Amino acid sequence: MRNVILLCLIVIICSAVNAKRQRMKRAVCGNEIWDPLYDICCEGHAHEQLYGPYSGCCGQKIFNAETQVCCSGIIFPIQSTGLTQCCGRRPYNAETNICCGSRYVQPRSGLSTQCCGKITFNADTSVCCADKVVDQVAGTSTLCCGEKAYDSKAFLCCQGKIVDIPVNSSNQCCGETSYDPTTSVCCNGQPAPNLVGNLTMCCGKESYNPASSICCADKIVQKLSNVSQCCGDMSYNPTTSMCCAGQPVVRMAGILTECCGKESYNPQDSLCCNQMVVPRRYGNTTQCCGNRYYNPTTHVCCDGDEISRRHVGNTIQCCGKKSFNNERYICCDGSLLSRRYKQYTMCCGKRRYNGKPRGRTGYKPVCCANRVYYSSKIFCCNGKAQRKGTACL
Repeated sequence: MRNVILLCLIVIICSAVNAKRQRMKRAVCGNEIWDPLYDICCEGHAHEQLYGPYSGCCGQKIFNAETQVCCSGIIFPIQSTGLTQCCGRRPYNAETNICCGSRYVQPRSGLSTQCCGKITFNADTSVCCADKVVDQVAGTSTLCCGEKAYDSKAFLCCQGKIVDIPVNSSNQCCGETSYDPTTSVCCNGQPAPNLVGNLTMCCGKESYNPASSICCADKIVQKLSNVSQCCGDMSYNPTTSMCCAGQPVVRMAGILTECCGKESYNPQDSLCCNQMVVPRRYGNTTQCCGNRYYNPTTHVCCDGDEISRRHVGNTIQCCGKKSFNNERYICCDGSLLSRRYKQYTMCCGKRRYNGKPRGRTGYKPVCCANRVYYSSKIFCCNGKAQRKGTACL
Protein backbone atom coordinates (compact mmCIF):
# COMPACT_ATOMS: atom_id res chain seq x y z
CA MET A 1 0.00 0.00 0.00
CA ARG A 2 2.85 2.33 0.84
CA ASN A 3 4.41 1.68 -2.59
CA VAL A 4 1.15 2.61 -4.33
CA ILE A 5 0.88 5.91 -2.37
CA LEU A 6 4.53 6.73 -3.14
CA LEU A 7 4.01 6.03 -6.86
CA CYS A 8 0.95 8.31 -6.94
CA LEU A 9 2.91 11.14 -5.31
CA ILE A 10 5.68 10.79 -7.92
CA VAL A 11 3.11 10.92 -10.77
CA ILE A 12 1.47 14.04 -9.27
CA ILE A 13 4.83 15.83 -8.86
CA CYS A 14 5.97 14.94 -12.41
CA SER A 15 2.63 16.13 -13.84
CA ALA A 16 2.98 19.44 -12.00
CA VAL A 17 6.58 19.89 -13.29
CA ASN A 18 5.52 19.10 -16.88
CA ALA A 19 2.60 21.53 -16.64
CA LYS A 20 4.94 24.26 -15.39
CA ARG A 21 7.33 23.54 -18.27
CA GLN A 22 4.46 23.72 -20.77
CA ARG A 23 3.35 27.10 -19.35
CA MET A 24 6.94 28.38 -19.64
CA LYS A 25 6.95 27.47 -23.35
CA ARG A 26 3.89 29.62 -24.10
CA ALA A 27 4.52 32.90 -25.96
CA VAL A 28 2.62 35.95 -27.22
CA CYS A 29 1.40 36.20 -30.84
CA GLY A 30 -0.09 39.64 -31.36
CA ASN A 31 -2.72 39.82 -28.63
CA GLU A 32 -2.99 36.03 -28.32
CA ILE A 33 -1.17 33.45 -26.20
CA TRP A 34 0.19 30.52 -28.20
CA ASP A 35 2.23 27.39 -27.61
CA PRO A 36 5.13 26.95 -30.08
CA LEU A 37 4.85 23.18 -29.66
CA TYR A 38 1.29 22.98 -30.95
CA ASP A 39 0.56 26.37 -32.59
CA ILE A 40 2.00 28.62 -35.29
CA CYS A 41 2.05 32.45 -35.28
CA CYS A 42 1.20 34.11 -38.63
CA GLU A 43 1.54 37.92 -38.62
CA GLY A 44 0.04 38.33 -35.16
CA HIS A 45 -2.58 35.55 -35.52
CA ALA A 46 -2.13 32.21 -33.72
CA HIS A 47 -3.24 28.99 -35.51
CA GLU A 48 -3.21 25.38 -34.45
CA GLN A 49 -0.60 23.37 -36.35
CA LEU A 50 -3.22 21.48 -38.35
CA TYR A 51 -0.60 20.01 -40.70
CA GLY A 52 2.01 19.15 -38.10
CA PRO A 53 5.61 19.89 -39.22
CA TYR A 54 4.29 20.94 -42.69
CA SER A 55 2.26 23.81 -41.21
CA GLY A 56 3.36 27.14 -42.66
CA CYS A 57 2.23 30.76 -42.85
CA CYS A 58 0.86 32.50 -45.94
CA GLY A 59 0.21 36.03 -44.74
CA GLN A 60 -2.13 35.67 -41.79
CA LYS A 61 -3.34 32.25 -42.97
CA ILE A 62 -2.01 28.74 -42.34
CA PHE A 63 -1.31 26.29 -45.18
CA ASN A 64 0.01 22.77 -45.78
CA ALA A 65 3.53 23.18 -47.19
CA GLU A 66 3.50 19.50 -48.28
CA THR A 67 0.54 19.88 -50.67
CA GLN A 68 0.27 23.65 -51.19
CA VAL A 69 2.43 26.64 -52.17
CA CYS A 70 2.10 30.27 -51.03
CA CYS A 71 2.61 32.92 -53.74
CA SER A 72 2.49 36.53 -52.47
CA GLY A 73 -0.15 35.72 -49.84
CA ILE A 74 -2.26 33.46 -52.10
CA ILE A 75 -2.45 29.66 -51.51
CA PHE A 76 -2.30 27.30 -54.52
CA PRO A 77 -2.28 23.47 -54.68
CA ILE A 78 1.03 21.84 -55.59
CA GLN A 79 0.89 20.10 -58.99
CA SER A 80 1.45 16.36 -59.32
CA THR A 81 5.13 16.74 -60.24
CA GLY A 82 5.94 18.39 -56.93
CA LEU A 83 8.03 21.08 -58.71
CA THR A 84 5.48 23.88 -58.24
CA GLN A 85 7.14 27.22 -57.57
CA CYS A 86 6.05 30.85 -57.53
CA CYS A 87 6.49 33.48 -60.23
CA GLY A 88 5.27 36.64 -58.56
CA ARG A 89 1.65 35.88 -57.65
CA ARG A 90 1.33 32.90 -60.00
CA PRO A 91 2.31 29.23 -59.46
CA TYR A 92 4.10 27.31 -62.20
CA ASN A 93 5.68 23.94 -62.91
CA ALA A 94 9.44 24.53 -62.75
CA GLU A 95 10.02 21.30 -64.73
CA THR A 96 8.17 22.50 -67.82
CA ASN A 97 8.29 26.29 -67.44
CA ILE A 98 10.63 29.10 -66.37
CA CYS A 99 9.91 32.38 -64.55
CA CYS A 100 11.33 35.49 -66.26
CA GLY A 101 11.42 38.88 -64.56
CA SER A 102 9.68 37.49 -61.44
CA ARG A 103 6.29 37.64 -63.22
CA TYR A 104 6.40 36.13 -66.73
CA VAL A 105 5.93 32.33 -66.99
CA GLN A 106 7.42 30.97 -70.24
CA PRO A 107 7.65 27.36 -71.57
CA ARG A 108 10.98 25.59 -70.97
CA SER A 109 12.51 23.97 -74.07
CA GLY A 110 15.27 22.15 -72.21
CA LEU A 111 17.84 22.45 -69.47
CA SER A 112 19.61 25.22 -71.42
CA THR A 113 16.55 27.48 -71.41
CA GLN A 114 17.30 30.83 -69.76
CA CYS A 115 15.58 34.20 -69.51
CA CYS A 116 16.42 37.32 -71.49
CA GLY A 117 14.18 40.03 -70.11
CA LYS A 118 10.61 38.77 -70.57
CA ILE A 119 11.45 36.07 -73.10
CA THR A 120 13.47 32.81 -73.12
CA PHE A 121 16.41 31.61 -75.21
CA ASN A 122 18.62 28.57 -75.68
CA ALA A 123 21.91 29.29 -73.88
CA ASP A 124 23.68 26.62 -76.00
CA THR A 125 23.20 28.61 -79.21
CA SER A 126 22.50 32.21 -78.16
CA VAL A 127 23.43 34.90 -75.64
CA CYS A 128 21.36 37.64 -74.03
CA CYS A 129 22.81 41.09 -74.70
CA ALA A 130 20.99 44.03 -73.10
CA ASP A 131 17.66 42.06 -73.03
CA LYS A 132 18.15 41.16 -76.70
CA VAL A 133 18.72 37.54 -77.91
CA VAL A 134 21.79 37.33 -80.19
CA ASP A 135 23.31 34.24 -81.90
CA GLN A 136 26.62 32.98 -80.51
CA VAL A 137 29.64 33.88 -82.66
CA ALA A 138 32.28 31.77 -80.89
CA GLY A 139 30.53 29.15 -78.78
CA THR A 140 31.24 29.48 -75.06
CA SER A 141 33.78 32.26 -75.82
CA THR A 142 30.94 34.51 -76.94
CA LEU A 143 30.41 37.58 -74.75
CA CYS A 144 28.30 40.72 -75.03
CA CYS A 145 29.40 44.27 -75.79
CA GLY A 146 26.27 46.35 -75.46
CA GLU A 147 23.70 44.71 -77.79
CA LYS A 148 26.39 42.96 -79.87
CA ALA A 149 28.05 39.55 -79.44
CA TYR A 150 31.81 39.06 -79.93
CA ASP A 151 34.58 36.46 -79.67
CA SER A 152 36.33 37.18 -76.36
CA LYS A 153 39.47 35.33 -77.56
CA ALA A 154 40.00 37.69 -80.48
CA PHE A 155 38.42 40.93 -79.31
CA LEU A 156 37.88 43.17 -76.29
CA CYS A 157 34.88 45.27 -75.38
CA CYS A 158 36.21 48.71 -74.43
CA GLN A 159 33.60 51.23 -73.32
CA GLY A 160 30.97 49.63 -75.58
CA LYS A 161 33.32 49.38 -78.57
CA ILE A 162 34.63 46.03 -79.93
CA VAL A 163 38.41 46.25 -80.62
CA ASP A 164 40.93 43.71 -82.03
CA ILE A 165 43.64 42.16 -79.87
CA PRO A 166 46.75 40.20 -81.03
CA VAL A 167 46.62 36.42 -80.68
CA ASN A 168 47.75 35.08 -77.27
CA SER A 169 48.25 38.63 -75.94
CA SER A 170 47.42 39.95 -72.49
CA ASN A 171 45.92 43.16 -73.82
CA GLN A 172 43.54 45.18 -71.66
CA CYS A 173 41.22 48.10 -72.29
CA CYS A 174 42.37 51.72 -72.12
CA GLY A 175 39.49 54.00 -72.93
CA GLU A 176 38.04 52.89 -76.28
CA THR A 177 41.21 51.11 -77.35
CA SER A 178 43.41 48.23 -76.12
CA TYR A 179 47.02 48.16 -74.88
CA ASP A 180 49.68 45.69 -73.79
CA PRO A 181 50.37 46.28 -70.04
CA THR A 182 53.86 44.74 -70.41
CA THR A 183 54.98 47.58 -72.71
CA SER A 184 52.52 50.39 -71.99
CA VAL A 185 50.48 52.06 -69.26
CA CYS A 186 47.00 53.54 -69.52
CA CYS A 187 46.98 57.28 -68.84
CA ASN A 188 43.49 58.83 -68.77
CA GLY A 189 42.19 56.56 -71.55
CA GLN A 190 45.33 56.86 -73.69
CA PRO A 191 48.12 54.19 -73.95
CA ALA A 192 51.59 55.58 -73.11
CA PRO A 193 55.09 53.98 -72.96
CA ASN A 194 55.96 51.91 -69.87
CA LEU A 195 59.23 53.66 -68.97
CA VAL A 196 60.26 52.07 -65.66
CA GLY A 197 57.90 49.13 -65.10
CA ASN A 198 55.59 49.42 -62.08
CA LEU A 199 57.22 52.74 -61.13
CA THR A 200 55.96 54.46 -64.28
CA MET A 201 53.44 57.21 -63.50
CA CYS A 202 50.94 59.22 -65.54
CA CYS A 203 50.75 62.97 -66.05
CA GLY A 204 47.61 63.74 -67.98
CA LYS A 205 47.78 61.42 -71.02
CA GLU A 206 51.58 61.06 -70.86
CA SER A 207 53.85 58.74 -68.84
CA TYR A 208 57.00 59.74 -66.93
CA ASN A 209 59.77 58.48 -64.65
CA PRO A 210 59.12 59.82 -61.11
CA ALA A 211 62.82 59.44 -60.25
CA SER A 212 63.80 62.24 -62.63
CA SER A 213 60.59 64.15 -63.30
CA ILE A 214 57.52 65.53 -61.56
CA CYS A 215 53.99 66.21 -62.80
CA CYS A 216 52.94 69.82 -62.27
CA ALA A 217 49.51 70.93 -63.52
CA ASP A 218 49.43 68.08 -66.08
CA LYS A 219 52.87 69.11 -67.33
CA ILE A 220 56.02 66.94 -67.00
CA VAL A 221 58.99 68.94 -65.67
CA GLN A 222 62.50 67.95 -64.56
CA LYS A 223 63.20 67.55 -60.85
CA LEU A 224 65.67 70.05 -59.40
CA SER A 225 66.39 67.80 -56.41
CA ASN A 226 65.08 64.67 -54.69
CA VAL A 227 62.70 66.84 -52.65
CA SER A 228 61.36 68.89 -55.57
CA GLN A 229 57.77 70.07 -55.34
CA CYS A 230 55.35 71.78 -57.72
CA CYS A 231 54.68 75.51 -57.89
CA GLY A 232 52.10 76.07 -60.61
CA ASP A 233 53.48 74.27 -63.67
CA MET A 234 57.09 74.53 -62.46
CA SER A 235 59.23 72.58 -60.00
CA TYR A 236 61.29 74.06 -57.15
CA ASN A 237 63.51 73.04 -54.25
CA PRO A 238 61.59 73.84 -51.00
CA THR A 239 64.83 73.96 -48.98
CA THR A 240 66.16 76.96 -50.95
CA SER A 241 62.98 78.41 -52.48
CA MET A 242 59.28 78.89 -51.76
CA CYS A 243 56.13 79.09 -53.88
CA CYS A 244 54.48 82.50 -54.01
CA ALA A 245 51.26 82.76 -56.08
CA GLY A 246 52.44 80.00 -58.46
CA GLN A 247 55.95 81.49 -58.85
CA PRO A 248 59.13 79.94 -57.31
CA VAL A 249 61.15 82.58 -55.40
CA VAL A 250 64.33 82.49 -53.29
CA ARG A 251 64.09 82.05 -49.49
CA MET A 252 65.98 85.26 -48.71
CA ALA A 253 65.47 84.89 -44.94
CA GLY A 254 65.42 81.10 -44.61
CA ILE A 255 62.38 79.74 -42.79
CA LEU A 256 61.32 83.31 -41.84
CA THR A 257 60.72 84.24 -45.49
CA GLU A 258 57.12 85.15 -46.36
CA CYS A 259 55.23 85.80 -49.60
CA CYS A 260 53.92 89.14 -50.85
CA GLY A 261 52.11 88.44 -54.10
CA LYS A 262 54.68 86.82 -56.39
CA GLU A 263 57.62 88.15 -54.33
CA SER A 264 59.35 86.94 -51.20
CA TYR A 265 60.48 89.21 -48.37
CA ASN A 266 62.06 89.28 -44.93
CA PRO A 267 59.32 90.25 -42.42
CA GLN A 268 62.00 91.47 -39.98
CA ASP A 269 62.95 94.43 -42.19
CA SER A 270 60.00 94.73 -44.61
CA LEU A 271 56.19 94.83 -44.81
CA CYS A 272 53.74 93.58 -47.42
CA CYS A 273 51.31 96.41 -48.23
CA ASN A 274 48.69 95.64 -50.87
CA GLN A 275 50.94 93.04 -52.57
CA MET A 276 53.92 95.45 -52.51
CA VAL A 277 57.10 95.00 -50.41
CA VAL A 278 57.99 98.18 -48.46
CA PRO A 279 60.75 98.77 -45.84
CA ARG A 280 60.09 98.87 -42.08
CA ARG A 281 61.38 102.44 -41.85
CA TYR A 282 60.04 102.95 -38.31
CA GLY A 283 60.98 99.51 -37.00
CA ASN A 284 58.31 97.28 -35.48
CA THR A 285 55.84 100.19 -35.19
CA THR A 286 55.72 100.58 -38.99
CA GLN A 287 52.30 99.88 -40.47
CA CYS A 288 50.65 99.88 -43.90
CA CYS A 289 48.52 102.67 -45.31
CA GLY A 290 47.33 101.50 -48.71
CA ASN A 291 50.48 100.38 -50.55
CA ARG A 292 52.78 102.61 -48.45
CA TYR A 293 54.29 102.46 -44.98
CA TYR A 294 53.67 105.03 -42.22
CA ASN A 295 54.42 105.80 -38.58
CA PRO A 296 51.20 105.37 -36.53
CA THR A 297 52.67 107.39 -33.63
CA THR A 298 52.94 110.55 -35.77
CA HIS A 299 50.27 109.97 -38.41
CA VAL A 300 46.89 108.37 -38.91
CA CYS A 301 45.81 106.41 -42.01
CA CYS A 302 42.38 107.35 -43.34
CA ASP A 303 41.24 105.13 -46.19
CA GLY A 304 44.73 104.92 -47.68
CA ASP A 305 45.65 108.57 -47.00
CA GLU A 306 48.35 109.44 -44.45
CA ILE A 307 47.48 112.42 -42.19
CA SER A 308 49.68 114.06 -39.52
CA ARG A 309 48.72 113.91 -35.82
CA ARG A 310 50.37 117.31 -35.24
CA HIS A 311 48.60 119.51 -32.65
CA VAL A 312 45.86 116.93 -31.97
CA GLY A 313 47.84 113.85 -30.95
CA ASN A 314 45.81 110.78 -30.07
CA THR A 315 42.46 112.60 -30.41
CA ILE A 316 42.61 112.39 -34.20
CA GLN A 317 40.45 109.75 -35.89
CA CYS A 318 39.22 108.95 -39.40
CA CYS A 319 35.85 109.56 -41.02
CA GLY A 320 36.15 108.06 -44.49
CA LYS A 321 39.14 109.81 -46.10
CA LYS A 322 38.93 112.75 -43.68
CA SER A 323 40.64 113.07 -40.32
CA PHE A 324 39.06 114.85 -37.36
CA ASN A 325 39.52 115.72 -33.73
CA ASN A 326 37.14 113.44 -31.86
CA GLU A 327 36.95 115.92 -28.97
CA ARG A 328 35.28 118.51 -31.22
CA TYR A 329 33.58 116.41 -33.87
CA ILE A 330 31.73 113.12 -34.32
CA CYS A 331 31.56 110.90 -37.43
CA CYS A 332 28.02 109.80 -38.23
CA ASP A 333 27.84 107.34 -41.11
CA GLY A 334 30.65 109.11 -43.01
CA SER A 335 29.45 112.65 -42.17
CA LEU A 336 31.46 114.98 -39.89
CA LEU A 337 29.31 116.86 -37.34
CA SER A 338 30.28 119.13 -34.45
CA ARG A 339 29.77 117.87 -30.90
CA ARG A 340 26.82 120.24 -30.22
CA TYR A 341 25.89 118.34 -27.07
CA LYS A 342 29.51 117.83 -26.01
CA GLN A 343 30.07 114.38 -24.44
CA TYR A 344 26.37 113.50 -24.91
CA THR A 345 26.50 113.96 -28.71
CA MET A 346 25.57 110.66 -30.32
CA CYS A 347 24.82 109.33 -33.83
CA CYS A 348 21.59 107.95 -35.25
CA GLY A 349 22.32 107.18 -38.90
CA LYS A 350 23.74 110.39 -40.41
CA ARG A 351 22.10 112.57 -37.73
CA ARG A 352 23.35 113.57 -34.30
CA TYR A 353 21.20 113.76 -31.19
CA ASN A 354 21.42 114.57 -27.51
CA GLY A 355 21.89 111.31 -25.64
CA LYS A 356 21.81 112.88 -22.19
CA PRO A 357 19.67 110.88 -19.70
CA ARG A 358 16.25 112.45 -19.07
CA GLY A 359 13.46 112.58 -16.55
CA ARG A 360 13.40 111.34 -12.98
CA THR A 361 14.28 107.80 -14.05
CA GLY A 362 17.23 108.95 -16.12
CA TYR A 363 16.08 107.14 -19.26
CA LYS A 364 18.15 107.52 -22.42
CA PRO A 365 16.75 108.42 -25.86
CA VAL A 366 16.57 105.40 -28.18
CA CYS A 367 17.91 105.30 -31.75
CA CYS A 368 16.04 102.75 -33.83
CA ALA A 369 16.16 102.44 -37.64
CA ASN A 370 17.79 105.92 -37.97
CA ARG A 371 15.06 107.55 -35.86
CA VAL A 372 15.37 108.91 -32.31
CA TYR A 373 12.64 108.19 -29.75
CA TYR A 374 12.50 110.42 -26.64
CA SER A 375 10.40 108.11 -24.52
CA SER A 376 11.04 105.85 -21.54
CA LYS A 377 8.41 103.41 -22.88
CA ILE A 378 10.16 102.55 -26.17
CA PHE A 379 12.84 99.99 -26.90
CA CYS A 380 14.43 98.85 -30.17
CA CYS A 381 13.88 95.24 -31.28
CA ASN A 382 15.54 93.95 -34.45
CA GLY A 383 15.44 97.41 -36.04
CA LYS A 384 11.83 98.12 -34.98
CA ALA A 385 10.60 100.41 -32.20
CA GLN A 386 8.33 98.66 -29.71
CA ARG A 387 6.64 99.57 -26.45
CA LYS A 388 8.25 98.14 -23.36
CA GLY A 389 6.40 95.17 -21.98
CA THR A 390 5.77 93.64 -25.41
CA ALA A 391 7.63 90.59 -26.70
CA CYS A 392 10.53 91.11 -29.09
CA LEU A 393 9.53 89.28 -32.30
